[in-house]
Amino acid sequence: MKAEKCPKCESNELGKGKHSGYGVMFPVDKMSLGSDIEYLICTSCGFIN
Repeated sequence: MKAEKCPKCESNELGKGKHSGYGVMFPVDKMSLGSDIEYLICTSCGFIN
């Protein structure tokens, strides 16, 4: 499912953000190094989806 507009303000101005530092996601019950957490951010109101 791809978001095309912000659910809060209905703006079409969306951008991607990435959590830095120790904010990695690890799968449950699997050996893994983890992966970065990415966010879809409304550049108009700042809502993180």
